[in-house]
Amino acid sequence: MTSSIIASIQPAKNRLVFLLNEINSLVFESPDPNSSYEQRENLYTARIQVLADKIDRIQLCIKSLKEAYEMWLSYIQTIATKKREEKVFESILEGEQGLFRVIHEGQEAIITLTRRKNEIEQKLEGILKVVRKEQEIIIPSPNHTVQLPQLSLPTFNGDPRQWRQFWSSFDAAVHSQTIPNIQKLNYLYSCLKGEALQAVSGYEIAPENYGIIIQLLKNKYGDPSTIASILYRELQSFKQNEKEWMITIENIERVLRQLEALGDNLEHPSIETIIESKMPPWILNKVYTQRKIDKPWTIQKLRNFLSDLVEVNQQVKIDQYSNFRADSKPTTIKGEQKRMYRPERTSALSTMQTNHRETRSPTSRKRPCIFCSRDHWDSDCDIYSTVKGRMKRLKTLKKCTICLKDSHQGETCKAKKRCFYCKASHNSALCEKRSTPTLSITTLPKKQESIYPDKKESPVLLYHSTGEPQTNKAKDILLLCKEIGVFNPVHPQKQRRALALFDIGSQLSFISKKLSSQLQLAESDHRNMLVAPFGTKEPLQCPTANAQLSICTVDNEIITINTHVVEYLTQEIQVVDIPVKEQCEDLTSHWDKPDILIGADCFFKFVDSQDEKELRSGYIMVHSKVGPMITGEDYIDELCNSKGHSIPIICSVYTNPNSELEKFWRLEMIGIHESPTEDDDERVIDHFNKTIIKLDGRYQVCWPWKDSKQRLSNNYGLCIGRLKNLVRRLNSSSHLHDYDNTIKDQLLKGVIEEVNETCELDETKLNQKDQLLTEFTDSPTNYNKVKGKEIEVTDGPIASRTRKAQ
Repeated sequence: MTSSIIASIQPAKNRLVFLLNEINSLVFESPDPNSSYEQRENLYTARIQVLADKIDRIQLCIKSLKEAYEMWLSYIQTIATKKREEKVFESILEGEQGLFRVIHEGQEAIITLTRRKNEIEQKLEGILKVVRKEQEIIIPSPNHTVQLPQLSLPTFNGDPRQWRQFWSSFDAAVHSQTIPNIQKLNYLYSCLKGEALQAVSGYEIAPENYGIIIQLLKNKYGDPSTIASILYRELQSFKQNEKEWMITIENIERVLRQLEALGDNLEHPSIETIIESKMPPWILNKVYTQRKIDKPWTIQKLRNFLSDLVEVNQQVKIDQYSNFRADSKPTTIKGEQKRMYRPERTSALSTMQTNHRETRSPTSRKRPCIFCSRDHWDSDCDIYSTVKGRMKRLKTLKKCTICLKDSHQGETCKAKKRCFYCKASHNSALCEKRSTPTLSITTLPKKQESIYPDKKESPVLLYHSTGEPQTNKAKDILLLCKEIGVFNPVHPQKQRRALALFDIGSQLSFISKKLSSQLQLAESDHRNMLVAPFGTKEPLQCPTANAQLSICTVDNEIITINTHVVEYLTQEIQVVDIPVKEQCEDLTSHWDKPDILIGADCFFKFVDSQDEKELRSGYIMVHSKVGPMITGEDYIDELCNSKGHSIPIICSVYTNPNSELEKFWRLEMIGIHESPTEDDDERVIDHFNKTIIKLDGRYQVCWPWKDSKQRLSNNYGLCIGRLKNLVRRLNSSSHLHDYDNTIKDQLLKGVIEEVNETCELDETKLNQKDQLLTEFTDSPTNYNKVKGKEIEVTDGPIASRTRKAQ
């Protein structure tokens, strides 16, 4: 019986092996990009039929093999000589072409063929959509002739994304016309620019070359797969932008329309992930809410939702602008007389205000700054920031120093103005108490030890100031720098931590002579190099030498670079210390001299310009192989608690106690920050309209509450900073060693003993002997006070042995 079952299995098995070999030899090439939609449709239909036929045949063979195997299992249960029959059947079960292995390969082949079949069906569906759209286009009757204005020929600069648009226009205007090929070629050359013109520059302008050049351009720039790859990379390159989110959505929609025109299937989870990664949190909140309501969710629904959101916001902006034009009261200029400058004001409740209309003069504008003619308050002018400079400017302009008008001088001014800041009788822009604080200099009595031992400290001065702080503070610029681990590639045991400056403006990479000596690098090719710094016409001669340096990345990857050894790189720069967890708050900074300069020759070995993140402080965090770095321009105080190299200034300003108390209880002081959304005003108005009621002649309204849960700060950077200060303070004190020696001495003499963490404490016995232990351990001289007494203390955290005083 076993032999007959084996005989029935063998044909199906051989057939399945033949089908698997046939499938492995199948090669589906991409269709010709110049082929028509009808040709592509026929090609995809034929491939779908071939794949469906292979799947059916493989399933039939697998079904036959499984039925034969189940028949043998049923038979083996009914006979007594199982071992002999099983040994006979093993010949068909085992081996590289055993029954189980062949069945498993057949099932895997079915999965692969099914996926290919689905992909081809999606491509076929995309082509059918394009064909249906083209069939819906109504062709105008040729009987009616319209005299249209002449259009210029399109141009093409070598961007594959613009090829289809260019070729469609050129085909209709030139290629399909019945004119000589030499004339078509001349038109084609006049349309090509840049890289595209360079690609065909080797061909002579001859009629026989027209077809060759057209085919060359189609092969190079008209490949749909190449265009799709470029579009996907462009889609990935879009950055999340809180302010210009509408532009981001429009750019995403533009790329998706181009991919859709190429026949790509956009209904894929990866496309949805890419789109959502470019959206601000408040938009994602709306998207996720809509996705729960509108099921099943698709990419097309997501695109429609985002497009509607852009359209609604644009309409809101138009309405707000109209309301603003109706409510605003601009200053009218009559002759040479000008009124005071009033900035624009907006309100979240502007839709509830009464529209006041008044007659407008045809010529109206707001007065700019009297000093620099820019759009800001006079007292906020940063061009003329001092009172002395502003007085000099008013004297030059022949303006009054009280009302800032030019019809009279300050002595004859009748305007009674009071300063907004000090309430004195002068203009607010000329207040000396606001812009010039009084300073008293105090030298610190003792120089504190720095937690950065390699940094030379200068004498520290402490400035106490009274009055209001200056508002015009310059922004701080951070360069790309990072403290990295380096070592000698020949002698890896010679290692150092050094500050590296990443500067793409330098052609080569450099290291300092100091670092080269510390690592004992092998220097070669000593020569003078001409270095051209910024701001100088003539290059400078600098003695250099070549040396190799190895750098260890955060992933323990070793990168060896060629550097040039110089005596001096640059002066100290400000460095932000970023912990391993890439915390963006409560950071610290210090000043240090870089010993390594990574130039353009090695810059992109470490830094990926696409992997960057904009922080709330305004700076940019750039991820690299040596860890995150922070660069950009903004206020360093908003980013970290800076350990600045410059002189610290402590301002003592009189403030309102109520405002200080309010500041103390604000949620932002304990790390809770709300994330405002674009539709906060709309939600407040809607809540106001729904909850306002009139009760007993009075109006009542409920407060709006936000239900979003914000993630609290873990204060990791603050804890690390405090721990460093504690370790530094303990290391500089001798008391820690005294404590350690005392504990070791008591442990040696048996006064104390080590206790496990799981030891239970008997508090009753410990309290009974607490006074006696205090007398015994306070001082060595107290030992005589308990002479002759037997001391018994229970085991515990401060247990002692029973000892008899001698």
